[in-house]
Amino acid sequence: MVPELRKCPPSGWYVGVLLIVLFALAAVIHVRSRHLVVQSGYRLSDATREHERLMADYRKLQVEVATLKNPRRLRELAASSLNLFEPKASQIVCVDEEPEGKLALQNK
Repeated sequence: MVPELRKCPPSGWYVGVLLIVLFALAAVIHVRSRHLVVQSGYRLSDATREHERLMADYRKLQVEVATLKNPRRLRELAASSLNLFEPKASQIVCVDEEPEGKLALQNK
């Protein structure tokens, strides 16, 4: 009589499937992490570009403020628009202060 051959499940089959699943999981995690790094790089690039644009606007505004505060410009604007001029020496009146804090124009 010929002995019967039993079919045994291969012992490495479970280990092989487990290794394939672990490798696939590691690959998915790696791809996800690389995706996040690239996405962060794009956000950083956008933020840097926005910062440079804002700094350029800030420099332009600083020049505009300096121009608007220019004493020569203010003097010309006061003379042309508001009819204001530098007072002559005869137009200047000095008022002494009262030691008790009273107004100089009050009756004594």
